[in-house]
Amino acid sequence: MAINKPVGMVVHPAHGNRNKTFVNALLYHCKEVDNIANDLRPGIVHRLDKNTSGVMLGAKNIKAQQKLIEAFKERKINKEYLAVCLNSTEDRVINAPIKRHPVKRKEMMVSEDGKEAITEIKILKKNEKFSLILAKPKTGRTHQIRVHLKHVNCPVLGDDTYGSIHSNKFYKIERQFLHASKINFIHPTKNIEMTIEANISDDMKKFIDKII
Repeated sequence: MAINKPVGMVVHPAHGNRNKTFVNALLYHCKEVDNIANDLRPGIVHRLDKNTSGVMLGAKNIKAQQKLIEAFKERKINKEYLAVCLNSTEDRVINAPIKRHPVKRKEMMVSEDGKEAITEIKILKKNEKFSLILAKPKTGRTHQIRVHLKHVNCPVLGDDTYGSIHSNKFYKIERQFLHASKINFIHPTKNIEMTIEANISDDMKKFIDKII
């Protein structure tokens, strides 16, 4: 199953978010997923941050789940993201290791002793204040795109953790403008190549069209 996850939806139940998650929806629409013995994460093969929108896959049975998880581990699944960012940079490959912040445990940071993290970025559109960036993560570290874009001084607009709180308030941004726009993979049971795209939301499209 593939969905266009909205901003604000949590992927799986956790403390403070027991209902209205992607897992809740998956179990409701696909009764066979109940057979997946994976605690609170049945059918989950990858995640998107709560405030990141876009295409997300869910497995309907244990065979599909195992194959997709393995494909992600082997970097056989390609993803593309669209990000509205402050400032701009050149087309480049960001190769900067990432690890968990030693004090702010919910945050990640670039560090020489972190795990390998690689993101390819391309500038699609820009002006003197903002840029629209296409990001292709080659690894799957937590918060990778957000951390890498902050590292090159192009934080995602609306990102309360790695962005600029001042700019969010100044430009009246109420959400994180990061969207998983495309995913390419081999179907886990039909063994055919598939590409799924998810349209950006109206507010993000309006900002791109009018401001950048």
